Amino acid sequence: MTPTAAPLFLAADVGGTRARFLLARWRESEAAPEDREKPPQRASTADTPSTAGFSRHLPAWEPLCQRVLEDDAFPHFDAALEAFLAECPPGAEPKLAVIALAGPVTGRRARLTNRPWTIDADALTARHGWPRVELMNDFAAQAHGIAAAAPETLHVLQRGAPRPGLAAVLGPGTGLGMGFFLREGETVRVFPSEGGHADLGGFDPPFLTSWSTWLAREGRIASWESLLCGPGLVRLAAFLAAERGRSAPWTEAPQIVASAQKGEALAQEAVTTFVRTLGACAGDLALIGWTLGGVYLVGALAAALRPWLETPAFRSAFAAKERHGETLAALPILLADDPLLGLKGAATFACRLLAATTP
Repeated sequence: MTPTAAPLFLAADVGGTRARFLLARWRESEAAPEDREKPPQRASTADTPSTAGFSRHLPAWEPLCQRVLEDDAFPHFDAALEAFLAECPPGAEPKLAVIALAGPVTGRRARLTNRPWTIDADALTARHGWPRVELMNDFAAQAHGIAAAAPETLHVLQRGAPRPGLAAVLGPGTGLGMGFFLREGETVRVFPSEGGHADLGGFDPPFLTSWSTWLAREGRIASWESLLCGPGLVRLAAFLAAERGRSAPWTEAPQIVASAQKGEALAQEAVTTFVRTLGACAGDLALIGWTLGGVYLVGALAAALRPWLETPAFRSAFAAKERHGETLAALPILLADDPLLGLKGAATFACRLLAATTP
């Protein structure tokens, strides 16, 4: 295959706040040879692309156009996609599109959990004439990104020796994403999860009682995501302020983190409580998956909270379980500091599909 004939692909990572897009040329000559020997795996409700196994060798691509768009600027996903395509080179025709989205994917049509956008793979194929469109969960893409991440982008929060077994990925963003992945030799298998909507664990009963009462005013229940996300941090600061008979001045999570860095007491309490809760959630996730391969934190909010994540309070909450605390205290915990990790994961997966289907 000559460079001019190398296929183009489109990758997207669509979250509740931002949509990240990439149009790239697959540099087939640099792909891992063993990938070309794998048969293609089509999507179905039983085995979506996000659960298929692929080599960890990183295929190379040449970016042609890349953009990060604010969701609020568009009424629906198709409008955001059209805005991106309008900036791409004229005549670019992707042979494949892989779209990761923040919501459960069980078929060819999926809806974002925290934004009223629906993405229909078959409709995109019909509208744009793309030969193949695949959907995947955004944390499946994050896991593919981690499996191929450069070591310098991974910061150690707790040292430990990874052992064979599942690894967990967890990230507070617009919502709370999580999932698992498994390394089997040179292959990575990914298992998405919607566990962020599970009931908030009982690590602090007095706090949870008050928190549940507060959430009931909004018609919400105390799930992990009710607290462990950007809007959850804002909600937490408002809750802590109300307990003191005052109001919180912040409307966005980055404002709270910035105030905490400056020593503002209420912001510091909110961040400290958030990080302790995140540690407890990560520890629960490690127990549920028995993630001997480690736990990875991802996303811009986690990266901003790095100074607090490096404190003993986070690690103590992670390992504070009735049983197996010693095992958790020995698991590696890493922070992935790459705002495009999910997009790169979707692109990595797209290259694997191309490698598996190109003669």
